[in-house]
Formats: sequence, C-alpha cells, structure tokens
Amino acid sequence: MHALPVRQLGVLPARKPAGFDLLGSARGYIAFLKTEPNAIKTEKLRHAKVKADLLTLQLEERPVKLVLRSAVEKKLFELQRRNRHGILNIPSRLSGILAAETNQEVVFQLLTRELNAAMQSLAGGPGA
Repeated sequence: MHALPVRQLGVLPARKPAGFDLLGSARGYIAFLKTEPNAIKTEKLRHAKVKADLLTLQLEERPVKLVLRSAVEKKLFELQRRNRHGILNIPSRLSGILAAETNQEVVFQLLTRELNAAMQSLAGGPGA
C-alpha cells in the first residue's frame, strides 16, 4: 500500500462546499482497495486491530472485580449464621436480668436495645 494518504493519491473525490460526497468517497476507496495488491487483506487486519484495541480500552475503563461464587456463598453463610446466633442468644443474655426486673419500662428498653443491636448487625451497620 502507498505511504501517501488516499486523499493525496486522488482516490477520494475533492471536498465540495457542502461537505464530502460520502457515496463517492466509499466507492473510490473500494475501487482503490481492489486495485492495490493485498490492500483488502491489510485493511481487514487494520480493522481487526483497531476493533481489538477499542475492546481492550473498553475493558480497561470498566472497573471489574470478579469474585469466586464459593467465596460469596461462604461469606453469606457466615453472616447468616452470625445473625441467627445473635438473635437466638437474646433470651440467654437477658433472661436473668429480665427475671429480676420488675419495672416494665426497663424491660422494654433492654429488649429494644438488644433487638436493635441484632438488627444493626443484620444490616451490617455500626457494631456489626
């Protein structure tokens, strides 16, 4: 293929005041590719390289983090187990205190505090 741009070789029609003739440019370029030895092969290779480069750029721009499914399942199981134990242990933690407590307001506050702590843990909030 020539080192000169196809425009300087006269392959593409001249620019008109209204702009380039797209159909004429495409026809001229196709005719040029048919006359040049290995031009179509070279252009296909160039096109494939540009397409591959574009895909590489798109992949590099995307913040992708792959995680093993087994690791996610293990972590989920651990979180569910911890939350289940946290909720089921409320009676063990409070039964002695609540048995001795006669003030209904204090009992309510103790239960509310423990349930809120368990729900915070479930939601992954502070104190989780």
